[in-house]
Amino acid sequence: MRRFVALLVVPVVLLLGAVAVWLAPAPAAPRFDVVEANDFLAYVRATWPRIEATYSGDWTIVAGGSVVASSGDPIVSDLEAARRGAFGFDIVAHGRVVGRAWLGSGQRQQWATAWGSARRLGAGVLGLAGVGAAAWAAWAWARLLRPFRRLEQFAADVGAGRLDAPLRVDRGQAFGAFTSSFDLMRTELAAAREAAAKAEESKRDLVAQLSHDLRTPVATILANAELLALKEGDAVRQQRLDAIAERARLVDSLIDELSAASDDRLDALPVVPEELPTPRVASLFRAADATGALEPFQLAEAIVVADPKRLAQILDNLLGNAAKYAGTRVVVDSGTTAESWWLRLTDSGPGVRDEEVASLVVKRFRGSNAAGIPGSGLGLYTSAWLAERMGGDLTLANADGCAGFVAQLTLPLA
Repeated sequence: MRRFVALLVVPVVLLLGAVAVWLAPAPAAPRFDVVEANDFLAYVRATWPRIEATYSGDWTIVAGGSVVASSGDPIVSDLEAARRGAFGFDIVAHGRVVGRAWLGSGQRQQWATAWGSARRLGAGVLGLAGVGAAAWAAWAWARLLRPFRRLEQFAADVGAGRLDAPLRVDRGQAFGAFTSSFDLMRTELAAAREAAAKAEESKRDLVAQLSHDLRTPVATILANAELLALKEGDAVRQQRLDAIAERARLVDSLIDELSAASDDRLDALPVVPEELPTPRVASLFRAADATGALEPFQLAEAIVVADPKRLAQILDNLLGNAAKYAGTRVVVDSGTTAESWWLRLTDSGPGVRDEEVASLVVKRFRGSNAAGIPGSGLGLYTSAWLAERMGGDLTLANADGCAGFVAQLTLPLA
C-alpha cells in the first residue's frame, strides 16, 4: 500500500516544485558599481554636449525631455530605469542642470537574463519529471485495478447466469487466491442450479402422474352421476346428482390445468370472462356448497362479467375455508353499485387475528388458527388473483362487533 501512496505523492511533489521554481523571485543582483558610475560621469562632463556612443555599458542621456544619446535601448522614464536597475544622476554644466544621465548595470541585466533562463529550465525539467511520474503512476494504478475490474466483470457474468464465463486473472499474482475462491463459488452455483432443475423436473413428473391417477376415478364419478340422473327421482335427489356431475366436470378440467400451474405460476391459468346472469352464479354457488352450510339466499339480479370456471374455483375456496376453519352456517348477501356487483359471505366462526387479515392473500401464508388443519396457503391467494384478473377484487375482514369472518367478492357489471 505504501508503494501505491508513493506513486501518487512523487508526481505531485515534482509538479509543485516546478510551480515553486517558476514563481520564485530572483535573488539579489550584484550591487551597483560606484567606480563605473564615477568614470561615466567624468566622461559625460568632459564631452558635453557632444556625447558620442563610444562609452561602453548601458547608458542613456536625456536633455530637454528628449534622448540625446544612448548606447542601445534607451531609458525614457524613471519606471523604465527602475525595471532595468539603472542608476540616474543629473548633469550640471555652467552651474545649472542641463540633463539627466541613466547608467544601467550590464551585470544586472546579465544576471536577470541568466536567472530567467535558469528558472525556465528548472521549471521545465521538474514539470517534465512530474508529468512522467504522473504517467507512470497512472499506468501502475491501472495495472493495480485491472484484476479488480476483471473480478467485477466475472461476478456480473455469474450473477446473470453465465456460469461458464472465463475468469481472466493471472493465478500467479496477488489475486490468485481470489481466483480459486471464485472458481469454487461458480462450481457450487452450477451444482445448485442443476439440483434445482432436477427437483423441478421431479415435481413436474409427480404432478403428471397424479393428474393421470386422478382422472380415472373422476371419470367414474361423472359417469355414475350421469347414469343416476337419467332415472326418475325427487327434485332434491336430482339436484344433488346434477351438483355431483358439475363438480366432477370442474375437477376434470382443473386436472387438465394442473400441469400448467405446477410451477406455482398463476399466469399459466387461462381466464376467459363472459357475461353471466346472477341465476347462473347462484347455480355455481349452490354446487359449491358441499356441506349444505349456506343459509337460504336470493342474489341481487344483474349480469356480471366473469369466467364461470374461475368463479366456481373462488366460490369453492371461500365455502371450503368457511367449512374448514369456522364450521358454522354461512349467511349470503349481495347487491350492486353503479359499476359492480358484490357477493358477501359471513360465517360465525372465531375469525382470525386482526394483524393477520392482510396476509391471508399472501402466497402460502397460513394464520395461527390453521395449526393442525391441512392446507397449502394457496386458496385465498389464488382466489384474490383470479378475482383481479376478472376485473374485480376479493376483500377479507373480521366481522364488526361480533364473532365471525367476512369475505366479499366484487365483479364488474356487463
